[in-house]
Amino acid sequence: MGSSGGFGGSSRGGGSYGGSRGGGSYGGRPGGPGAPRPPRGGMWGGGFRPVGWGGYGRGRGGCLGSLTASILTIVIVALVLVMALVSMLTGFLSSSSSSITVSTVEREKLVADADTSMGYYTDELGWIRSASTLNSGLKSFYQDTGVAPYLYITDTVNGTHDPTESDMETFTSALYDELFDDEAHFLLVFFEYYSGQYNMWYVGGSQTKAVMDDEACDILLDYIDEYYYSNLSDEAMFATAFEKAGERIMSVTTSPLPAIIIALVVLAVVVVLFVWWRKAKAQKNKEAEQTERILNADPQKFGTEDDQKLNDLENKYK
Repeated sequence: MGSSGGFGGSSRGGGSYGGSRGGGSYGGRPGGPGAPRPPRGGMWGGGFRPVGWGGYGRGRGGCLGSLTASILTIVIVALVLVMALVSMLTGFLSSSSSSITVSTVEREKLVADADTSMGYYTDELGWIRSASTLNSGLKSFYQDTGVAPYLYITDTVNGTHDPTESDMETFTSALYDELFDDEAHFLLVFFEYYSGQYNMWYVGGSQTKAVMDDEACDILLDYIDEYYYSNLSDEAMFATAFEKAGERIMSVTTSPLPAIIIALVVLAVVVVLFVWWRKAKAQKNKEAEQTERILNADPQKFGTEDDQKLNDLENKYK
């Protein structure tokens, strides 16, 4: 099984199924668990192990009143819609601009019976003080994806505290065979020995490939990188990273553009209706004022004027 990808610097390894792939990172926390986490340096990778030959590793009057109520209802609905779209757009832009890989693939939950009797993690460094907190996040990932995660925290790989990519690859692959008898697990080895540095390497069983493609793996690694620098405890950091990764992996980050177009059309209709309503109301008010003037006018004035007109006509035809 070959290996490809970057080591050190600030690059992340590449690679493909059937081989191994870069996917870890240098960074970490000086001073041990719970200390502040400084910015990381470069990145490593991981991969899926081959399984067998060619295998993979993973109107009027009352009408106007009714119309007014209708217009107000439409305006309120439009405002609510616009606020929802603004929230959606803000979330999309935040998601797109963050360091977390965007999920562009619609994935189906893996249907497999993974044996989780051995639990969800091994902590050789004594970092995890609340097993329930960590297990909650790992189980959430399992429930969302159908892929059984397993986190292995260590500072020694093949007897060394300074492992190479080859060491990480062989260690992780052998560890998978040692821990699991199925192909539905996703094993992530998290290595940290030197203060301020950490490496990750992953191996997935052949069944996990349907869910844990390169993009999905990047999402998980990105979340670990992001929460690694937070003020969360070690168990909360890993739990949150896996939980968030499971949610994003199984969803598609869609563009809000179609919804925005619909909202603009609705707003245009509202504006047209509002302008028409204002004109109809002004015309109705004008007619009401004219009627009021007629009703309040002096009847004698109208009688005198009519008599004078009648006399003029009689004199004209005599």
